[in-house]
Amino acid sequence: MVGPEHRGRGYGSKLLDFAVRRLGELGREAHIVTFPHLKAYRYYLNRGFTRIMNYGEFVVLKRAQRPPGVEGKGKFIRL
Repeated sequence: MVGPEHRGRGYGSKLLDFAVRRLGELGREAHIVTFPHLKAYRYYLNRGFTRIMNYGEFVVLKRAQRPPGVEGKGKFIRL
């Protein structure tokens, strides 16, 4: 979580991208557990995560694997 005074500068996106990339290097997939009513929920969806299950009042999101060489934010379509 990025402090309010530092939001909007891309720090959160850089941290998330680093974590997802590092997990991929380790052969792991990125998952997020959050509440669907938080702003962060929409943020993760916009960054390529999809809802894979509900767990009580939480939701579990999973980042779709990007093909090698595909960078950038948001969702993508695999052809």
